[in-house]
Amino acid sequence: MNISNQHRPSTPTLLARLGAALKAIPAWFYPLALLVLVPLLLPGYFATPVVFESCAVRQALVLHGSEPFTVDHFEGQGDFSHDVAAGEKYCMDNLHLSGQALNTDDNTRVRLFNVGDKGEFYLHEPPLNIVSGHWKTDRVRPGRNIREIRFVRMTEASSRMFSAMAGDGIWQTVALPRDAVSLASIPVEPVPVCAQLDARNCVR
Repeated sequence: MNISNQHRPSTPTLLARLGAALKAIPAWFYPLALLVLVPLLLPGYFATPVVFESCAVRQALVLHGSEPFTVDHFEGQGDFSHDVAAGEKYCMDNLHLSGQALNTDDNTRVRLFNVGDKGEFYLHEPPLNIVSGHWKTDRVRPGRNIREIRFVRMTEASSRMFSAMAGDGIWQTVALPRDAVSLASIPVEPVPVCAQLDARNCVR
């Protein structure tokens, strides 16, 4: 009997061996391997944290008339609160603002509005609390579409109308009432979110 002529089992190919080895790997191993390999393949992506917050650069106060009005403190309310000077960036959801202004009487109030990129006005409630020429207000939230924080003096009647709107959950208004007089504004310039793959290119 010629043994050399007998049929012998074929040796598995390299591809077949690789397939069998992959099938033997537990399913939980693949996401773990991805977490390990991605930082090695794309080291820059994890070099610095990519912040997707709503950030903007505060500009200098602009007076709209002769009435004295100042913003002495423009402060973020968070773990790293600090006064934001003109030209500096802030990424806070809530701002604390304070300054000096003429006192209001029983017939007038000063209100704050966030002005959007299309000129729309977003109400801030309540009106400024002015005591002995000093005012302050909290929880100012200029979103990504806001281009200006404006301070407006108006009659008590108009101010009550806006407070009623806020009570009904209406925060956007198309225009200011006729009796409104703009005192000052702070332009804000939104910082675009960096979409580059390498986070090192997003550092400012």
